[in-house]
Formats: sequence, C-alpha cells, structure tokens
Amino acid sequence: MPAPAGTKRVKGKRISRAFIIGSEAWPLPPVGSPQRPANVPDDHTTQWRVYVRGMPGQPDLTTWLKKVQFKLFHTYMNPLRTVDNAPFVVSETGWGGFNVEIRLHFNPASGEKPQWRQHFLQLERYGSDEDRARQEREGVVRSEFVEWIEFNEPTEAFWDEMTADSQWAYLDADKTAAGPSGAKGSGGRGKGATSTTGTSLGGGTAGVKDGKVNVGSGTPAGGPVGVDGIERTSELPDKPTDYNDISLAMEADVMAIIRQAEAEIDKQMAKELERKKKMDEELKKLKEDGATVPVVEKTPATATSERRRR
Repeated sequence: MPAPAGTKRVKGKRISRAFIIGSEAWPLPPVGSPQRPANVPDDHTTQWRVYVRGMPGQPDLTTWLKKVQFKLFHTYMNPLRTVDNAPFVVSETGWGGFNVEIRLHFNPASGEKPQWRQHFLQLERYGSDEDRARQEREGVVRSEFVEWIEFNEPTEAFWDEMTADSQWAYLDADKTAAGPSGAKGSGGRGKGATSTTGTSLGGGTAGVKDGKVNVGSGTPAGGPVGVDGIERTSELPDKPTDYNDISLAMEADVMAIIRQAEAEIDKQMAKELERKKKMDEELKKLKEDGATVPVVEKTPATATSERRRR
C-alpha cells in the first residue's frame, strides 16, 4: 500500500540544523527608582529573557521550527509560556536561576513529534575571571549553547521546504538594509529573524567554540557567528571549520579507520582459518595412521596437588 500523500519519506537523506538556546540577564534598578519597571515585586533583583534563535548566516529557523513552549518555575503566573511565532523569547523578572524546560514544535510537514530541551537560567556572573569582568563591564550575563537537530529521512514535502532558496530570503533582506557600504542601517531583519533576541546588550554577542557559545566574545551585535564560507546547502561541507568539525573530510577519515579495522579483522580471520585447516589436516593424518592420543594417568601426588590448587 502506498504511503499517504505528504508522508512519503526521502530515503537515505538527512538534514541537520544548528540553533542557539540561551538567556540574558541584567540587574534591575533599585526599588523606588523611576527607571524600575512598574508592578515588579520588591524582591526581584534581575530582569531576564530566555530564547531560541537561529545561527546567524544559517537558513531561516522558522522553516523547521513553528512554535516554542517555555516551562518556567512553578511560582510564576502562567508558568507554561507558548510563543507561536519568531522571535521565540520570553522575558520576566526574578531573583534566582532555575532550569527552563523548552519544547520545540516542528513544521507540520516534517511529521515529527515535539522535542524537549533544557536550559539553566544563569543570573549570576560565571566563568573565568576574564569572563566575569566582561560581564560586569557589559552589565549583562549571557549564557548560550549551540544545539543540533537532525531530520532523518524527512518527508518529501519537508525536504522541499528545507532545500528551498526561500529559507535564505532573510539574509538578502539584511544585505538590502545594510546598503552599498556594508554598514547595516535601521531596516529590520527579514522573515524568521530574531530581532534583538539573543543579541548583545553590551556590544558583543557570543562566539561559537566546542559546541558552546563563548560569553561576550565581542562580535558586533547581530553579526555573524562563525559562518564565513559556509555553503548554503543541507549537505555536509567538504572540510571542517573552526566552528564545526562535521564534514565530508571527517566522514572520509572515519570511514578510512573503519576500513582499516575491517582489513585487520579479515587478516586475523584468515590466520585463524589457516591454523584450523592445519590442525584438521594433522588430526586427519593421525586418524589415518591409527594413532591415539596418549592419556597421562594421574599419580596420587598429582591428584593431591590439583586438589590443593582448586
């Protein structure tokens, strides 16, 4: 029976996307200050936001991500917050950090069930002395991590969307806004952009290294994070970059190691088969000659020694 329309899978294909889950926190003005937001409890010391955003320079996040749910600490009013459109961000105030459970809802064309992620809401300065000094100087604590999502054998409809040129449209909008000089103007980001979500409040966003976004690396806000030279494709790049080791070259190296191991196994198996063949020939010759294997009778001393060893 053929698969229902829209559910047929593209065999042997896989699409991967990197994205960022992060949070930013900065001190609230003291109680009584005219700059302090209204209706904020007196014991709240920090304003924060938690978000899911795409990697700058990568395909439009909303091609595959359609809704995000953030589950906050139970003391917050309406702790389960649902964001139906980008930017996927929730802003609140508080006094302590906690784990935020994040549920990712995919494009219905993918036919995939939602997946959970978790992010710790970091309100206090952390990291090395240099990182802490930078956070204090910038007035913001930023904690971001690069996550990966893989769609194995996607549906045909989803494959078409994930390989369409339209998912790069927001980058063209950025270039238009930047103008001929390359300096970005006041124009907004294109479809699927995260606006100010996840950008730096202190003049720098995070740089990606070892799967983690480094705190306040000084890259201009909204600028690319390790995307130079990344080809617009869902296929693996030819060579690894400073920000991503996964590539065709790495795949080739791994396959070479596997083939070498297989060759060694085949070599050892051939030796064992040859050894067995020789033993079978010797046994056959012994039988033809009528020879018997001598049985060594155990003397009382030998039996006693064996019992002691046991």
